[in-house]
Amino acid sequence: MTSQPAIYKQVHPCTGITQCVEAFFTCPIRKSASGESAPPDLIVARSNLLQIYSVRLGLAAGAPAAKLDLLGEWTLWGIVESLSALRGRFAGIQSDAILLTFREAKMVVLAWDDDTQSIKPSSLHYFEDDLELSGGHCAFSHGPRAISDPQGRCAAVVMMGRQVALLPAMDPEVLEARLPRSHPAATAQTRTLPTTLGNACVLDLAKLGVRRVRDAAFLHRYNEPVLLLLHEAGADWVGRARRGRKDGMALVALSVNIAAKRYPRLWAVDKLPADAMQLVPVRSGGALVLCQHLILFYTQGASCSLAVSAKAYAGINPVMLDFAEHAEAPSTSARRHAEKYATNMHPEAAPAAATGAPRAEGFDLDLAGTASVWLSNAALLLSLASGDLLMLMLQQEGSVVRRLKVVGTGINTSPATALCRPGAQLLFLGSFSGDSFLVHTNAEEGAKPAAPQIVPAQDTEQRDPVESEPAPEAKRQRMAASSLDAEDLEVSLIYHTSFTSDTLAASVGSQASKFKFKVADMLPSIGPVRDLAVASLAGSNPANSKGTGEARHHPLLLAAVGSGKQGSLAVLRCSVVPHVITHVPLQGVQGVWAVRYWPQGLDWEPAFEQHAYLLIAEEHSTRILQAGGGDDDEEGGGGQLGQLEGPDLGFDTRRKTLAAGTLLNDSRIVQVCAEGFKVLAGTTCLQEVAVEALAPGSAGPSGAPTSLASASFCDPYLLLRLSSGHAVLLCANPDTGEVGFVEEAPLALHGAETQDAVPRGATSVLVCRANGVMEVFELPLMARVWAADDVTDLPQTLVPRDEVSSAVSGLLSRPVTAASPVVEVRLECFASSEGPAPSTGCCNPPLLFLRLSDHSLVVYRAFHRHSPGIKFAKLPLNLPLLRSRAPGMVLHRFDGLASGEADPTRSKTYCGMFVSGLQPVWLIVSRGGLIMHPMDCDGAVVGFSPFHNPNCSHGFIALSATGALRICQLPTKTRLDTAWPLQKHNQGATVQQVAFHQPSQLCVLLVSQEGPSRPHLPEEDGGNPQASYAYAAASAAAKHRGTERSAEVRLVQPGTWQTVWRQLLEAGELPLSLHSAALRVCGEQGQLLPSAETEPLVAVGTALGYGEDHPCIGRVLVFRVKPAPQDAAQGLAFPSGELAYSRLVQGPVNGLAVVEGTLVVAYGTRIDLYAWTGARLQRVAFHEGIVEVTCLATIKSFLMYGDALKGLSFLATQQGSRQLVPVSKDYSKVDVSAAGTVVAGGKLGMVCSDAVGTLRMFAYATAHPQMWRGKRLLPLGTLHTGHFIGSLVSGLRLASRSGKGLSKGTVMQAALGGTSGGALVALAPVEDDASRTALQALQQALVKGQVHSCGLNPKAFRRRHQKVPSDLGGGSLVGIPWKEQNMLDGDLLWSYASLSCSRQLALAASAGSTRETLLGALHDLACALLFI
Repeated sequence: MTSQPAIYKQVHPCTGITQCVEAFFTCPIRKSASGESAPPDLIVARSNLLQIYSVRLGLAAGAPAAKLDLLGEWTLWGIVESLSALRGRFAGIQSDAILLTFREAKMVVLAWDDDTQSIKPSSLHYFEDDLELSGGHCAFSHGPRAISDPQGRCAAVVMMGRQVALLPAMDPEVLEARLPRSHPAATAQTRTLPTTLGNACVLDLAKLGVRRVRDAAFLHRYNEPVLLLLHEAGADWVGRARRGRKDGMALVALSVNIAAKRYPRLWAVDKLPADAMQLVPVRSGGALVLCQHLILFYTQGASCSLAVSAKAYAGINPVMLDFAEHAEAPSTSARRHAEKYATNMHPEAAPAAATGAPRAEGFDLDLAGTASVWLSNAALLLSLASGDLLMLMLQQEGSVVRRLKVVGTGINTSPATALCRPGAQLLFLGSFSGDSFLVHTNAEEGAKPAAPQIVPAQDTEQRDPVESEPAPEAKRQRMAASSLDAEDLEVSLIYHTSFTSDTLAASVGSQASKFKFKVADMLPSIGPVRDLAVASLAGSNPANSKGTGEARHHPLLLAAVGSGKQGSLAVLRCSVVPHVITHVPLQGVQGVWAVRYWPQGLDWEPAFEQHAYLLIAEEHSTRILQAGGGDDDEEGGGGQLGQLEGPDLGFDTRRKTLAAGTLLNDSRIVQVCAEGFKVLAGTTCLQEVAVEALAPGSAGPSGAPTSLASASFCDPYLLLRLSSGHAVLLCANPDTGEVGFVEEAPLALHGAETQDAVPRGATSVLVCRANGVMEVFELPLMARVWAADDVTDLPQTLVPRDEVSSAVSGLLSRPVTAASPVVEVRLECFASSEGPAPSTGCCNPPLLFLRLSDHSLVVYRAFHRHSPGIKFAKLPLNLPLLRSRAPGMVLHRFDGLASGEADPTRSKTYCGMFVSGLQPVWLIVSRGGLIMHPMDCDGAVVGFSPFHNPNCSHGFIALSATGALRICQLPTKTRLDTAWPLQKHNQGATVQQVAFHQPSQLCVLLVSQEGPSRPHLPEEDGGNPQASYAYAAASAAAKHRGTERSAEVRLVQPGTWQTVWRQLLEAGELPLSLHSAALRVCGEQGQLLPSAETEPLVAVGTALGYGEDHPCIGRVLVFRVKPAPQDAAQGLAFPSGELAYSRLVQGPVNGLAVVEGTLVVAYGTRIDLYAWTGARLQRVAFHEGIVEVTCLATIKSFLMYGDALKGLSFLATQQGSRQLVPVSKDYSKVDVSAAGTVVAGGKLGMVCSDAVGTLRMFAYATAHPQMWRGKRLLPLGTLHTGHFIGSLVSGLRLASRSGKGLSKGTVMQAALGGTSGGALVALAPVEDDASRTALQALQQALVKGQVHSCGLNPKAFRRRHQKVPSDLGGGSLVGIPWKEQNMLDGDLLWSYASLSCSRQLALAASAGSTRETLLGALHDLACALLFI
C-alpha cells in the first residue's frame, strides 16, 4: 500500500453559537425626532465563523415583529475565543468597534467598511512572541478574553493567565484630524468614524500578587475605568478542598490610568469559594460573582449573598468509619456508612461565604455554565446549562444591592451560551447546543420597561449612569409554568403561530419583574454532533411511487445532536430530493411553462391563483395542457392534465416556445417563439406580432434572419432580446389588452442624485453590453440611472460610474456587435420568507444574477444603507459547484414554493432561483442572501416551472434530460434555509449513538436522559470496602435525588420518524457504543461453518461506573430486530427488538466494529474478537493495548484503533487462525478521539483526529527507510481544524467527477466527520496528479498573496498543532516531520473562486497554471464531495 494526497474541506459550517454581542457596528447610534433609534446590529461568532445581522423591525398582524437579516459572514483562520464591543463615545458620528481574540494571544479590532459591506481590521495586536510575557509557555489552557469599558474609554485583554493588555480608546477629534482629506469620513456631510484603539500597555498581574485569572470585567459608575479581576489566590486542585483551599478565590478592583501607567488597588475580597467562575457587572455599581451553588454580590464596602442549592451549606461532621473485625464484613460497614452520609456536605468542604446566606426556597440549582443578560437595572436573566430560564432580582437601597431573589419563568429551551440585547425590547438567546432565538421581552402593564436603550455617553462628565428608580410594592410571586421546547418554538415561528410565556412575577423590593416573552425569529442549528451514520433507504421507482415521493437510492446522513430535552436525531442531505407526486414519460421535451389566467372583469377567486395552462416546448412544436382542477390520479397521485387541441386553439403549437408569461394581472397570456409572439385571453388569440415588425431591417449574425432570443416579463412590460443584439421594450395597454411599443418621454431624472435614482417599487431594465458595461434604465422614461464598467471582471463590489448620464437613449440605437461574455442577467427582488414579513422592509435587497459564457454563475446583492449611491456586493456561495462545464444552465424564478405537508398552514414557503442544467441547483432566498442546494433528481434538468393546482399545492415541474416530466413538491418536514437540507426530530433525550439497521430499514438510537431513580443491583458481600462505599454512595445519592441518568435503546422508523420500540438498560448503566453488525454464524467453539450464513444484529456497549473507587465494568448487549407481524387482525403493527445475548466485560466498552463477520469489542486496554454462534458470543482472539482504547475503524480484514495517549495502531486479522496481528503503529503521543479511512483505488490512508481537533493521515509503507520495515506508520500530513471531531464515517463513495485521471472501476472513498460545533468536515482523496500539483501551487499562492479576514494567517492556524503540548490534548511527533503539502486545505482553495477575474488570473500565473485549469479542478472536487 502506498500513499496518496487528500483534500480537507468543511462541507457544512459551524452552527453552534459560542459568542454574541450587540453593537452599533455598521452605523452609529442616531435618534429620530421621536427619540427612538434604530436597533443595534447583532454580532455572532460560531467558532471560526463570524456573522453580522441587522435587526429589521415592523408589524405583523398588528403586533411588533422583528427579523434578522444577514449582512455578511466571514470564515476566519482561527477560533474566536472571545467577542466584545467597545462603545462609541460620541453618538451620531462614531460607530462601535468589535474586538476578537484568538489563541494564544492575538486580538483584532474590527471596523465596518461601508463601501464594500465588509469588515476591516483597524488594528492588530500580537503578544505571542514576547517570551517574558508568556513565561516560556507556547500554549495555555484558556484562551485570551477581551472586555470593554461600558463607557467606551478603553478595552483590556486578559491572557496567559496573569497578563492584562490595556488599550485606550482614541479621541474621535484627534482621529479625524489625522485622516487625509480624501478619506470618505473626512469629506462626508454625515461623518462616521469607527471607534479606534491605541497602542497596548501590558500589565503583569504577578507583580500585584494576582495569578491565574479566571474572569474579569469593567465596573460601572466610576470616573476612571475600574477593572475587577476574579483570580486564584494560590495554586489549588480539587484534592486539597479539605485542606484550607476550599475558599481559594479572590477579587481585586484596579483603577486603570493608562496615560500615567498607574493601577492602584481600590478594594479586594478574599476567601471566595473555589468554584467561583463568572463575574457579572451591576449597572448601579459592583458585581455579581456566580458560583456553582452560590450567588454573591460585592462592591466597595457592601456585600450580600444567596444560596441556590442545599449543597452550598455545610452538613454534619460524619462519624469516623471503624471496621469491626468480628461483627461484620468491612464491605458491609462501608456500605452502611455510605448510605448514611451519601448526600452530606462535609463541613471542611463547604464554602465559608455560604455561612449566613439566605436560601432560595423551592430551587436546587447548578449554576455551572450559566449565561446572563440584564433585562432591566435590577432584573438579570439567567440561562442555566439545563435550559431553564430564571430571573435574579436585585433589591437596592440607593445604589447598593441589599438582597437577592431568584424568580422562575417556567421556560425551558436550548441552553444559551451567550445572551445579548439587540434592541430595547429584544433578547437574543444564542445556543451552542441547539437553535437560537430572538425574543420580544415586553414589560407587563404597570411594570418598568425591560431595559434602557444603549446611548453612549458624550464624555466622562456628561455620561448618564444607569440609575434604579423605586417601584411600588407588588404581591408575592405566582409562577405559571410553561413549556418552551424546541418543537413548540419551531412550530410557532415557521407556521406563523404565536407562543407566549408570561412570568407572573411580582416586584422584589424596588423593581417590578413582570415580563412577557414572545419568539420573534429563530436561527436553526444542528448542535454538537456526537455520532454519525449513513442510511441507505430502499428506493422506489418514481413512476410507481404512488405519492411516496422517495427517489431511488438517496442516502441520508443521520446525526446524533443536541442534549437533554433538546436532544434530536438530525437527518441531513447535501442535496434536495423532491417529493415526486407523479411521473410522465416524455421524449424530446426542451422546456415547460405554467401560466395563470384571470379572466378580465371577473372578481378574484382563490382558483385563479392556480395555474391554468401548461406549455411544453418540444424540438419543433409546443404542447398545450390544461392544468387546473381534477381529482387525484389513482396511479400517479397527481392532478389530471388534459391536452388541448383543435382549430380554435389560439396557442401556437407548430413552433417551439421560447418563453411564456402573463401581463395585466394574469388577464393576458403571452407566448413567445423565435418568429414572434402571441397575446391570448385564455385560449383565444387577441394579437400576433412577427419579429419583422419589432426590428425592421435588422439582421442576425452572418446575415441570418433576425429571431427572438429571449424574453423577460415584468407586468405590464415585456422585454425581448433579438438575435441581432437589439432589445425591444413593449408595454401592455390595460384598455385594449394589446401589447405595443413604449412611448418615448422627456428627461425626468436629470441632475438627480444617484442614491435616489431608483426609488422603491420602480420597474427597471438591466442591460449588459459586449464591452462589459452594465446599465440600469428606469421605466417608463427609459432614463439611465446607473451604470458600471467591466462587470465581467466580477469584482467583489460593483461600483457605479462617478457621473451617470441620464440622457434618454433607445436601446435599438446601440446594437451589440459581438458575443457578450454575459449570457444571462437577472435583477430580482424577493419577498421575505422568514415567517410573516414586517410591514417595513418586507422585501429583501435586490439580487443581481450574472451567467457568463464560461457557464459560471455569480450573484450580487444591492446595498445603499449608509453609503452614497447603489452598489452591489458579491455573495459568498459555493461558486465551484455553480461552475458547470456543460451548456444548458438557465435561471428560473420561483415564489411561494411549499412542502407537501398534510396541514398547509404548517408548510414553510420559499422563494429564489432554480438553476437548471447538467447540475441543477436551488438558490433559496434567506435573510437577504442566498443558500445553495444541489438537486438530486436523476440527472440533468432541462426545464423547470413553478406549478400550483388542486393536486399539487405550490409545487413545481421538472423536466429531466432522460425524457421524464415530474410534478413535485419540496420535501416535507425539511428546512431549506440551512446550509444542508435539514430535518430535526426531537427525542427528548440526549442521543449518544446512532446506527442504521439495513435489513429492517430502521434507525437505532442509544439515548440517555434524566429519569426516575431505580434500585441498583445488590452488590455481593465480601468485596473491597472502598468499592462498596462508592457503590452504596452512588445508589443512595440517586435515591435521595429521586432522579438519575438512565439509558435506553430505541428503534425509529424513517419517514414518520417515530419510535416503534425501546429497551431500558440497567439502573446506572451508561451508553457508550453502538454498531449495526452483520455477524457470520459460527460453530459453538467459534469455528467457521461451510454455510457462512450471516445474521443482522445490533450490538450495544455500555459501562457500569459508580465512582472513582469502584471498578468500572461494561456489558456487550446483542439485539435482534424482529419484523412487524403480517397478521392483519392485529391492526397497526411495527417492528420490534429483543435482547438476544448479554456479556459482562472487565472495562467500559468504548468501541464496537465488525471485521470479516466477527465482532470486535474494545474495552479498557483490551480488544477482543468474538464469533457469533447464533445464541452467544464466543471469544476467539484478543489484543492487549497499552492504554485505554478510545475508537475503532475497520476495512476488509484490517483494524485500526486509537487510544488515549499512544496514537493510532494498525492490526490485521488472520481468518484461519483467528488472530489479531499487530502490523504497524504511530509512535507519537496523541490522544485519538476518532479514526477512519480514505481509499483511492489500491491506496489506503488511515485518518485520526485528536483531542484538539487536528486531523492526521498515515499510510502503511514497508519500503520507506525510516518506517522500520513497516513497523511504523508513514505520516502523510496533518492539519489543524480547531474543532473536536468525535465521529468519523468512512467508506463514502465519491460522486462521479469528470473522469479525468481516473481509470474505469477505480474506487474513491472519503471520510466524513462531525464536530462539537455543529460542522461537518470531509477528507477526500485526490487522484489526478495534474490537479493535485496545480492546487498545491495555488494553495501556496493564496497563503502569501491574498488578504485574509482579520489579518489571520491560514498556514499558522493549520499548523497550530505544533504548539500544543500533549498535556493540553495535543501530541509530540516522532521521526520524520509531517508533510503538510500532502493534505490540501479545501477551505482556502475554495476562496479562489470568489475572487475577481483579474485577481484569479494573477494568482494562477503565480501558481504556474491557468484560471480555467484551477477552476475546473475545484469544480471536479466540489461535485465529488456530493456523496450524501
